Amino acid sequence: MKAQTIFLSWRSGVKSRRFIVGVIKRHGQSATFKYYKDKVEEAKEFGFESYKEFEDFNKIYEDVLPIFSQRIISKDRPDRMKFLSFWGLSETQLKYVDNFEILAFTQGWLPTDKFEFLGNFYFRKSRYSIVSDLAGLSYHDVSFNDIKVGDKLKYKLEIDNPYDRFAVAVLNPTGKKLGYIKQIHNKFVHKQEKHNRKAIIKVKAIEAKANKIVRIFLDIS
Repeated sequence: MKAQTIFLSWRSGVKSRRFIVGVIKRHGQSATFKYYKDKVEEAKEFGFESYKEFEDFNKIYEDVLPIFSQRIISKDRPDRMKFLSFWGLSETQLKYVDNFEILAFTQGWLPTDKFEFLGNFYFRKSRYSIVSDLAGLSYHDVSFNDIKVGDKLKYKLEIDNPYDRFAVAVLNPTGKKLGYIKQIHNKFVHKQEKHNRKAIIKVKAIEAKANKIVRIFLDIS
C-alpha cells in the first residue's frame, strides 16, 4: 500500500490556480469523502460548484470508492495495460493494488471536467515511482531546446514560498526553471529529503500542440 489519502483538486482552466477542495480517505476496503469548506469558498469565486454526486459541502460521505472508481479505465479496454503502464503500474503491481491506489496513481482525469485526484504517497525504503505533470509550465517559456524525453532534471525546495511551503521548483539540466512539482505530489519529494534521500526526476513524456509544449510528464522516484 503506497497511498491512503487522495486529495480532490479542481481548477477552472489550464492556466488557473488549483484548489484542493476535498479529501478521500481509505478505511479498510472502503473510503470516505469530505470537502474543505474554506477551499470550496475560495474556489466558488472561480466557478466551482461541486462534484456532481456530492453536492452537500457539510456532509461526510461514506463508501464513496464505487463512485470515484468510475474514473478508472475499464478492464474491457484493449489499451488498459498500456495506459496503466504509462502511470507506473505493471501487471505484477496490479495484483497488489486496488481501485483506490489505481485512482491515486492515474489521477482520475476525464476530458469532460476539471478535477484531478492527487495521491499522498508514503515514503518507502525500496524505491518506487509516481508520474505527475509539471505545474506552472505556461508561466515559463519552455521549448524543445530546453528539454527532451529522458532528461534527468534538477529540483530545488522552496520552503519560503509564500503560496506553498512544500513547493518544489524543477530545473532542466542546465539550470533553467521549467515549473513546479504539482501540489500534494511535491510532498513525495519532501519525504525523500526528510529521509536523507534525493528524489530522482526524469522527463517521461512531452505533449505538444502546433509545435508548442503544452504538458510535460515527470517520472518521480
